[in-house]
Amino acid sequence: MKKLNLWLLASLFMGGLALTACSSSDDDGGNGGNQPAVTPGTSVNPANMKMSALSGFVRDTDGYPLAGVTVTSGTESTRTDGQGGFVLSKVNSKNGRTVVKFEKDGYNAIVRAAENLDGDIWEVVMSSTWSSTVTTDNYSSQYDRTIGIQNMAVGLQGEGYVKDANKTPFSGIVSSTVQYLSPDDKDFAEMMPGGDLAAVRSAENGGGECQLISYGMTKVDLTDYNTGEKLQLADGMPATLSFPVPEKFKDSKPDQIPLWSFNEETGLWEEEGIATYDADNDVYVGTVKHFSWVNLDYPEVRVRLKITVKDEKGNLIPGIKVDIDAQKNVTTNNKGVVSTYVPKNTKFYVTIHSEDYANYAEMDPMVIDPLSEDKSITITLPTVAHISGKVVNQGEGNNVATVWIEYNGKTTKRMHTDVDGQFYIVAPADYKGEAKLKVRGGDGRIKTADITLDGEDHAYTINFTSDINAGGKGTFKFKGKTYDFNFGEVSVERDGGAVIMGNSFYAETGYPDSEEGEMEGFVRGIIQISGFSADKTSYTLGDKDYINMGLEGQGGHMMVMFVSGAKVTITQNGNTYRIQASGKAMGHGEEFGWNKEPDNEDNLGDATLDITVPLYARGKKLTDVTSANNPLPSWAPILKYTPANFALAVTESPAIGKGGVMMYYADTLTIDYYNELKAAAVKTLGDPVSDYNYEGSSRAMFYKDGKYLYINFDNYYNESNRPDFTENVIGTYNLTYAQSRIGIVAYDGYTLYTPDIRKMPRKRQ
Repeated sequence: MKKLNLWLLASLFMGGLALTACSSSDDDGGNGGNQPAVTPGTSVNPANMKMSALSGFVRDTDGYPLAGVTVTSGTESTRTDGQGGFVLSKVNSKNGRTVVKFEKDGYNAIVRAAENLDGDIWEVVMSSTWSSTVTTDNYSSQYDRTIGIQNMAVGLQGEGYVKDANKTPFSGIVSSTVQYLSPDDKDFAEMMPGGDLAAVRSAENGGGECQLISYGMTKVDLTDYNTGEKLQLADGMPATLSFPVPEKFKDSKPDQIPLWSFNEETGLWEEEGIATYDADNDVYVGTVKHFSWVNLDYPEVRVRLKITVKDEKGNLIPGIKVDIDAQKNVTTNNKGVVSTYVPKNTKFYVTIHSEDYANYAEMDPMVIDPLSEDKSITITLPTVAHISGKVVNQGEGNNVATVWIEYNGKTTKRMHTDVDGQFYIVAPADYKGEAKLKVRGGDGRIKTADITLDGEDHAYTINFTSDINAGGKGTFKFKGKTYDFNFGEVSVERDGGAVIMGNSFYAETGYPDSEEGEMEGFVRGIIQISGFSADKTSYTLGDKDYINMGLEGQGGHMMVMFVSGAKVTITQNGNTYRIQASGKAMGHGEEFGWNKEPDNEDNLGDATLDITVPLYARGKKLTDVTSANNPLPSWAPILKYTPANFALAVTESPAIGKGGVMMYYADTLTIDYYNELKAAAVKTLGDPVSDYNYEGSSRAMFYKDGKYLYINFDNYYNESNRPDFTENVIGTYNLTYAQSRIGIVAYDGYTLYTPDIRKMPRKRQ
């Protein structure tokens, strides 16, 4: 069996992260090639829109979209895009309720549930494991321990733990994570599990469903500090919970309030105990025998509230989020209506916030007196203009997209199109003038069209190309345990895709949208095949080939690499490539023992990979390239005094246009040659957008009207240590960074540039 240097590969994997900059989640650079074709269209009647089974958006507690969240309902799974959006065509239903799980490394997983409503739209907030709502602690299991967060306390008994898997007593160091959600928090309704506060009473209290009024909830996770194994409370050793009285309920303090646990299978809260009011400390105190989510809630009989939202002209308004007493949020359907349960005999308010409707002046909350029966209400909002129309995808994917408007430094709410690509956006009430209509397709790329907002309704047809590439999945089976690698969408804007240079095939899944995303955790895959042919689909992994799956981020580091002999299939469909692999693989990381030699056969397991990627670039390798046969655009400067040792000619790419890379290694080349190239570039393209000089290394980047130019000098390289690009497989990074003594990279029709220097194309340095 081939011995593999996994330590070296791990270093390369990490090094690739440390030496990259952020890539843009927005293709908009102002060049014409990036503009979608926009023509006058037909106005959309939202009542005729056919929404997917469930869609929505996920954000963090600071309001920023969360990309890469895994959204799972039954057997259906997807990942949120760069705007935090998700679309599910089918949902898992449990007794008439939709149940969905949201997961992302570095964030607290959450299960949301609601009545089955076809075309429902959800807004979900996920809290970071480092947020102010979470506290962590490590302590000996021998002693009593009290853990406090935001005036809420969890009291644990010494020697009161068992291993969750087999219920055997546990003794050692306990690692605890406690999360507390307060009803006073502005995001309470969107952060809580369940989401609609539907519950089932205990048999002693007659059973049956009820509607809760939450006084706060907590989640406690206990693990073995050394192994990560889950722990629970031992029999007869309950924990004591003390809940502070929320500010909003200071005038409503029943003597007792039931405690509830959350059932993630049904999406319902189940009654499990009681908490008693302690007037001396102004807290509710109760005990629990096991930990999941625990909710301190007052139960009420349910009545149904139907809310219709329309404007002053009588137009029904879809997609509007309605806040019900900060305890739950609901969104109007395509007919401007939402129907939901509320607690009987309870006074509450209903409101629509300014940011959820055109940034108009905030409406006064509508106070609803205690209800004794079902009720219908109507909310009338100011009349504003609407931008509607249809997105038409001329690529491989469907017409589903995310659409929004950016104007005067602000952004409207993002909206999903329906299954046919129809969209309907409320235009801002506080602005008239030039604006940008943004469309994000299934492949993750954003297209921008210039429009004018004048207070009138307008309709557009937007033609663009978006090849949907849903990513894929990998698995690694090691000593009876299966590790899953769930790859999100693969898009060229995040350096994902396939690069085909002659007989070299390289594909990767790319990076998160931001440096923060890299820190939070992500999954990455790399595939390299050296003997590729467009006429061949089946391959056997050899010494020059490489397939890797890696996890990075706060959750740690794990790498799995297929070994020689693995079977690989590559099939092409238009400008997308599906890569399937199966065979033996080596595991590297904490899970497999850091102290072992990485190529030790004790780390060997069975792996699979099935992933689809878009074309990033297609071209060929060249050697001994002169000014007469160079692949660069005619406006690009080149060295006339010496041929380039290697060159890459890009003949087709949806991301970087046409052009290529020239790499020179002659020992005689000095910084003077670089300065000459730079001076010529300034005459053609103006001043560089990025300019760097440091101890024998210089580089400059230029961009103008879709023309991208990168030149560099690095005195480290010469004839003796030049890379052999005739043998190497070429990756996405080789196409925008010249690893050479003097390098020139130039493209016409470049679409990945943005003026924000922090979002420049990624480079390996």
